[in-house]
Amino acid sequence: MFFLNLVRILKLGIKNFWRNIWLSVATVLVMCLALLTISILSFLNIIADTAIKNIEQRIDITVYFKEAVKEEEALALQTKLAANTLVSEVRYISETEALQKFEQRYQNDLDISTTLRELGSNPLSKSLIIKAEKIENYEQVVAGLEGDKDIMKIIKEINYQDNREVISRLTVFKTAIRRAGLAVSGFLGIIAVLVTFNTVRLTIYSRRREIGIMKLVGASNWYIRWPLFIEGVLYGLVSAVLAMFILYPLLAASAPKVDAYFTGLNFDLMSFFLSNFWQIIGLEMLVGIGLGAVSSFIAVRRYLRV
Repeated sequence: MFFLNLVRILKLGIKNFWRNIWLSVATVLVMCLALLTISILSFLNIIADTAIKNIEQRIDITVYFKEAVKEEEALALQTKLAANTLVSEVRYISETEALQKFEQRYQNDLDISTTLRELGSNPLSKSLIIKAEKIENYEQVVAGLEGDKDIMKIIKEINYQDNREVISRLTVFKTAIRRAGLAVSGFLGIIAVLVTFNTVRLTIYSRRREIGIMKLVGASNWYIRWPLFIEGVLYGLVSAVLAMFILYPLLAASAPKVDAYFTGLNFDLMSFFLSNFWQIIGLEMLVGIGLGAVSSFIAVRRYLRV
């Protein structure tokens, strides 16, 4: 009996969906637009995170030692910084290694090569290249170095000022993207809920006589209400499937340009999408069904007096 009633409820929900087909199409399109925009914003957030990580990998702090500082002292500071939880990597560069890299970098510049030969000695000093765990940690790492008098006695210069502005802008940009994505997604979600809510409300209004007759002949409250919930769920389900059909060609068209930007970073937009396809479509459907179910629940509770 329960199974039979469940089948009838599903049929009634589907019937409600097709009964006002143009209203259903409009609702599905609005919800589809909301889901599609949320998906695109999510992928833009992933792309932005990858771009920021790319820039983060190129940012570091270079600590230059005074000429009189011994290698043991430099290595001791390296060990101390490596133990800091804010730091991910500390690399020691000797004077010889620094000179080799400098010569390799400017090997085609005759003026610099000539100047180095005329000097007859190595003008470069020992240094430490420090990478932080997070971009937000650089300020604390520098503050820790500058606040230690013993460390500052052996340090000639901390090359951080050039990166300070870049780091600050990246941090603000990173936060702004996440907040904007959440705000837009929330706004579109509310619109989708309101549109579905009004659609279910109109369904209740158009079927008010039918619902009254069903109540008179003994239909239970859940038998009357559940088809309306099913209707809302169908809006979300169909919208999610349609959004995925639109999203795929959009990503396929934009993937070559995005991948070209991240050349050398092993980032492939379509590979990411395909490898996470079932998780993405599952989340898309879950969000769509959730929006439709919430809209139906609110409309039924407010307008269906059974």
